[in-house]
Parts: sequence; C-alpha cells; structure tokens
Amino acid sequence: LAEEAKKRQVIVFTHDIALLLQLQYYAEQIDGLSVSVTSMRKQGDKVGIIHPTLPWVAQKITARIGYLKTGLVKLEKIEREQTEDEYISAAKSWYGMLREAWERAVEERLFKGVIERFGYSVQTNRLKKVAITNQMLDDIEKGMTESSKWVHDAAAGLNPTIPDSNKAKVDLASFEAFAQSCPAA
Repeated sequence: LAEEAKKRQVIVFTHDIALLLQLQYYAEQIDGLSVSVTSMRKQGDKVGIIHPTLPWVAQKITARIGYLKTGLVKLEKIEREQTEDEYISAAKSWYGMLREAWERAVEERLFKGVIERFGYSVQTNRLKKVAITNQMLDDIEKGMTESSKWVHDAAAGLNPTIPDSNKAKVDLASFEAFAQSCPAA
C-alpha cells in the first residue's frame, strides 16, 4: 500500500491500530510520501464522530502533550465544580496518562526509536542520535515517580493527598520541558 501511494492517493479504513502504525512506518521510509490520519470515534451512543487525531495508544509525544493539556483544563473544571471523589478519580486517570507519556518518551525521545515495543526491528542506524545525560535520567525518574504515586492504591494509613490541578500543571510542564530537551529522531 505504501508503494502504491507513490503513484496515487491511497485511502485505508481500518480498526486495526497495529496495521495503521505499520502502514505509517512503511510510508515514512519513502521520501516525499506524506500521510494524513483521521480517526472516527464513538461518543456515548453516537458512532462515526470524526476526530483529527489518533487514539491515545497510537499518539506520539507531541500529540500526547496536547491531549494532556486538554485533559488538564477538564481536570481543573472537575476540581472546581465536582466532588472530591470525582476529582480524585479524574486526577488518577490523568496521572496514569502522564505516566504512559513518560514511558513512550523513553522509547520515542530518549532512545530515538532505536528500540520500540512491538517494533519491526532494532533501528541501529539511529544509535548515533542517542545522547543520554544524567539530567535526562533524573527527569525521567522524577516524572515517573511523581505520576506513579497516584496511579497505584496507597495505604489508607498514609492518608495521601492527591495533587491539585496546579501541581498537575507543574508536572506536565516538567514533562514538556523534558520532551523539548530530548527531541525525536
């Protein structure tokens, strides 16, 4: 399909994220070939809602940062307008996604895509682009630790206080700073 796209427009409809990512991978190997992705989602009982981005699981770091920023606005609203339990649930979900973003950043940014989970190969030609500093490792450890605290169940005796949206904003800014300091390959 990627080869065919060199000659004419190819449109693919699929439910298979793995196939989509594989097509994107092969398309990226062809100079001058551009890929545009639009997804259709279900919202409540409505199907076929057009969405300009990929689902979270398939998003790269830049898109995930945008998604988390949008989620932070929603989190702030929940904090202002809903119960503490509803805020805790939303904050745990948001922090879970921040943790997933840190994990993806290790693959995509730190290791420059040399090794990817379920990847097609080890991209040894990208090793020259890998530069790891102690600061980067410290940033990852701190970011993963901060976000992981709120994903796992804490002992009631510790009486944990979930971070407010201002702390979430700071944690997202730290992630974004890491992503900018460690660009993709």
